[in-house]
Formats: sequence, structure tokens, C-alpha cells
Amino acid sequence: MNVIIADDSAFIRDILRETVLSLLPDAHITEAEDGEQVLQLCAENLPDFALLDLVMPGKTGLDVIEEIGGKVPIVVVTATDQTQLIEQAKKHGVQHFVFKPFEEEQVVQAIQQCLSQS
Repeated sequence: MNVIIADDSAFIRDILRETVLSLLPDAHITEAEDGEQVLQLCAENLPDFALLDLVMPGKTGLDVIEEIGGKVPIVVVTATDQTQLIEQAKKHGVQHFVFKPFEEEQVVQAIQQCLSQS
């Protein structure tokens, strides 16, 4: 299973990587610091799902969702409380959200729900 983890915080990417591997030990994980990197990675090989922050430098998570939403199941992992951004993500088909700070189990549940619906 191929997974993209996108967050501008290396610390958060590390936590998410460990969480994914605890659930899917054979997962191939690729990391990105911004939306542009996510789009480049998706152009090379669409992942089975992505964990995506909404607020990143350059192309944002919302920019990415607008381009790949519907093609890649997405779990948004974000600290933003901007209702407008959340609503826009939902309009593009995102159904799974985890808000920082989070517990590992919240991420696991969101991934499981995401994969069961894809």
C-alpha cells in the first residue's frame, strides 16, 4: 500500500508515519513538506490514500484536494479551525478529518474509515 504524508512539520510527519506503520506495517510511505511536492508525487504514482495538512507553504492542502480529490482517498490532519477551509475540503469529497492535537487512535480510525470507503 502506497501512502503520502504531507505536513510542513517534520515532527507531525514522524508521528503520522509511525501511526500508519503500526496499522499497515508493509506500507510504502512517501513524505512531502508542501502541496507542490504532493502533486509531483501523485503525478508519478497515485497513492492508495493520503494524510494531508490543509495549511502548508506554497500550494496548500486545499489546492491539492482541488486537484486530486476524487482520485485519491484523503484524511485531512490539521490544526486549522477555519470552518471555510473545512467546508471547501468537504465540497471536494473529503470525509475524514483529524484535528491537531490528536491521539494516535483518532488517526487509525480515520484511516480505517477512509480505506473501507475507497
